[in-house]
Amino acid sequence: MSKMSRDGAVLLSNRLFGHPEAVELRPSAFAGWVRALCWAGKYMREHDWLIPDSATRMFFNKRDIASLLEIGWLVEAEGGYRPPMQDRRGRDLWRPGPRPAAELRRKKIPHRVRALIYERDGGACVTCGSTDRLTLDHIKPFSHGGSDEPDNLQTMCLPCNSRKGARV
Repeated sequence: MSKMSRDGAVLLSNRLFGHPEAVELRPSAFAGWVRALCWAGKYMREHDWLIPDSATRMFFNKRDIASLLEIGWLVEAEGGYRPPMQDRRGRDLWRPGPRPAAELRRKKIPHRVRALIYERDGGACVTCGSTDRLTLDHIKPFSHGGSDEPDNLQTMCLPCNSRKGARV
């Protein structure tokens, strides 16, 4: 698979450009399909990659839609079209890429929650009792699916928190 969109929303098969059905497509249909796929990856991930009827006008003319439907690279869906991930023979056409980094960044823990945790833990590290350089620690690390809920947070000094790392 090769990355085709700047934000990493879609990965296209390396074999796609020599695909027998792609060779038969008009260049405008193929380019429109790639652009629509990248657009759907950025804006429609949560909607099963639906390309709404209103958006298809940005990428295709009626002739292009008809040829993409004919070869099975678009499938009619309620309110628009969906691009199947495989062709009719089961060969990969594309797959979702990793989510853009901006979507993966977590939000800062609000100051009121921080104050609540520090107060709950007596304003000291739960490991060594230090009151210097206090931080919040995730009991179950965020990288392992831990939440920012107060019951998953504890007060730790920076040295203890650094030693713990991403361990539970």
